[in-house]
Order: sequence, then structure tokens, then C-alpha cells
Amino acid sequence: MRLLEKEILIIKKIFSDEIKGSYDLKLFGSRTDDMKKGGDIDLLLVVDPIYLKISRIAKYKILDQLYQELGEQKIDIVITTAELLEKDSFLSQIQGIEL
Repeated sequence: MRLLEKEILIIKKIFSDEIKGSYDLKLFGSRTDDMKKGGDIDLLLVVDPIYLKISRIAKYKILDQLYQELGEQKIDIVITTAELLEKDSFLSQIQGIEL
């Protein structure tokens, strides 16, 4: 995984401060491959269905905080539920690394 321990701690702290209820947070995409270079930070957030709407609203606050803490870089956050994850052909293929 091509994230520094400090970056992981920052990401986890911001999400824990902003997301309500229980959730799973995974890194996916090129940053999971130690052999690649560059690439954006792709994060998959899986929340309980009752928190889906509020989590999507919180996404922009989270992104703003991540940019402040990690610097301006490409960060993508995909927010879904376990049920939607299984139904979506793209998302269901994401393996990811738990943060």
C-alpha cells in the first residue's frame, strides 16, 4: 500500500470524526499496488443504509479536510451500502485494503 502511516492515521481520524454509525473504509485502485507510482487516493466507504444520505453530504467536508491535511491531490471517495455494493458490477469487484 502506497500510503504513509501518518496519511492513514489522518484519513481514519477524519472519517471517524465525520461519519455516523458503523462503517468500513478501504483503499482501492493503484495505491494498493506497491509496484506502481503516482495515482490518486481511491477510498471506498461502506455505511449502514440509514446513514447513506448524510454520509454523502459529509463527503465534501471530508474531502476539504483531507486536502488541508494531505495537500492538494486527487482523492476519490465512493460511498455505498453493503447491499448496493453487491448489486453494482463495478463496486462488487473492488477488493481494496481495509484502513
